[in-house]
Amino acid sequence: MVISFMHTTNIHAVRTCKWAGRPFIISERANYAVNQLPKTQALLRDLSYPLTAQLVVQTQGNYYYCAKLLVPSKITVIPNSVAKVLKSERSDSEKAFGRRV
Repeated sequence: MVISFMHTTNIHAVRTCKWAGRPFIISERANYAVNQLPKTQALLRDLSYPLTAQLVVQTQGNYYYCAKLLVPSKITVIPNSVAKVLKSERSDSEKAFGRRV
């Protein structure tokens, strides 16, 4: 079993694992509404991701995007709970200017 977290690694590892006959889980961390991949990487992702055993995404928006590529039963949404905690703990100045060191 292989688990991968970065889109570039995901693209290569899923194809390698498929060739080796190993199950593979992708955890897609990118936000497709904000982070656009270069066209070649996007094409390779779109061709590779349907080969995975399971895809984990962080947002419902990414779920809907990936549902165009994979069977929806292969996609699981697990929200990033750490980001919610960090966001609620920031002071007003940190929200406006970023964290000060």
